[in-house]
Amino acid sequence: MLEISPLIMVVTFVIFLAMLYLLNQRLYQPLLKFMDDRDATLSRERREAENLTGDTGELEAQAQAAIDAAKSDAAKARQEALAAMHAEEEKALSHRQGELNEKYAAFLETLREEKEALRGKLLSELPLLKEALKAKFSQA
Repeated sequence: MLEISPLIMVVTFVIFLAMLYLLNQRLYQPLLKFMDDRDATLSRERREAENLTGDTGELEAQAQAAIDAAKSDAAKARQEALAAMHAEEEKALSHRQGELNEKYAAFLETLREEKEALRGKLLSELPLLKEALKAKFSQA
């Protein structure tokens, strides 16, 4: 019936060991090395990501500082522009006021001249007016 052949057993055992050795060399060790490398890469990238997250906070602070500086510069530029505009308005206003004062002085001079002319005319016609009044009073 069944015979156990020691030669077949030894050959099978040697083939089994040879297959274990070959599978270990060609399949298991490269697979284990790949998995170890992958774990190492993942842990390294996790550390780098954590470092980048820390750097992000610093970069955000720098960006906020730059934004604040830009806002400050914009406010300063706005104030300077407003000051320049006010100075121009004051200059234009004082110039216009000077022109108006000159026109007013000319108007007052013209008015004084007309007043003198009217006074002179009234004084020259005063004797005629007196005679006309005497005539009216004498008739009444």
